[in-house]
Amino acid sequence: MSISRRTVLQVGMGGSLLLFVAGSGLAIRRGAVLSIPEGLQVLDPHSYTTLVAVADRMCAARGDLPTASEVQVAEQVDLLMARMDPHDARDLLRVLRWLESPMSGRLFRRRGLPFSACDPATQDRILESWRTSRWRVQRTVFDALHALCQAPYWAHRSLWAHVGYDGPPDFSAGLESGP
Repeated sequence: MSISRRTVLQVGMGGSLLLFVAGSGLAIRRGAVLSIPEGLQVLDPHSYTTLVAVADRMCAARGDLPTASEVQVAEQVDLLMARMDPHDARDLLRVLRWLESPMSGRLFRRRGLPFSACDPATQDRILESWRTSRWRVQRTVFDALHALCQAPYWAHRSLWAHVGYDGPPDFSAGLESGP
């Protein structure tokens, strides 16, 4: 049986249209949006909400450690993003939108919810799948998000004692006496 080029094009275009229509319905489905704190420079309400969810999973509170939300990791990442090259900050926003997108979740994780609307166990599975992905780009994105969340978390003053850090040295005593 021979299939004509015209039939292949028609089936391809029809399938593309079907995927577009189905995907559009999933893409507009959004999770709850957190109210964003004043002073954010780069993150919009949706990317902020996604980043809060990612940070809370990557810096999950254990024992008496605070949560990432309590030490304002997303706000600190926003400050870092404001100092980044604008192209890199835009790429990070795209990553957060892609992670949040129900369409990407449907395509790769078999979920139809935004990342921020998933339960913590599902969020952990999603992040673990990015960490161990066979695609290098996805692993690299995970590593970047992980580093961006971990650095401000562990740098927070309330966590210094947990890592055995007494804080920065006080040099002001030596300045008072002068030469």
